[in-house]
Amino acid sequence: MKLVAPTLTAALLIFITILFTNCSTDPKYQVTNYYPTQQQQDTLKANLITYVGVPPKNVSGLNRFKPIYRKHYISFLPKYELDRYYIADDSTHYFFMVRPARSAKGPVQRGVGGRFRKNSRGRIIDFEELYNTPILEAEEIREKGRALFSEMVKTGSIESYADNRAFVEWPDDRLKYSKATYEWRYVPYQQIPN
Repeated sequence: MKLVAPTLTAALLIFITILFTNCSTDPKYQVTNYYPTQQQQDTLKANLITYVGVPPKNVSGLNRFKPIYRKHYISFLPKYELDRYYIADDSTHYFFMVRPARSAKGPVQRGVGGRFRKNSRGRIIDFEELYNTPILEAEEIREKGRALFSEMVKTGSIESYADNRAFVEWPDDRLKYSKATYEWRYVPYQQIPN
């Protein structure tokens, strides 16, 4: 009986490792399946950075989408990694990126995942960020971000992880994503009635 538990534990760990390795290298989630050239990938990344990145100084709200600021977003291409991408049968595009994070600690990163659609002219519409990971070490960002990505593709949400702060920093009870302004907004404090 004593040998059975360690053997089962070892077998379970091997199975989980194989499963994770297969999921993390799943070819259907590779951006190259949808955008085979580097130029196409860079265009997609720049488009996504326009939504998830920091806008130019003194530019706020929807003004950040003006074509005059395109060079600003393109300059961030080397700092962003488009790790996972998938287009579902209903034409919803899902993405997971590793991006720079604001921190006093120096260069740090976090993961961001979301979805959007494209109109008949190929422009992004109906964009929504669904999650931001905490600031983590590079491998942990990928591990947790990929788990969130798989859940998002499978269910259309990240509900099973929503309250797990080791995986999801936003959204939380203070910060929600606004599809109207394409940014995270603080939820106003609600007075509790007497």
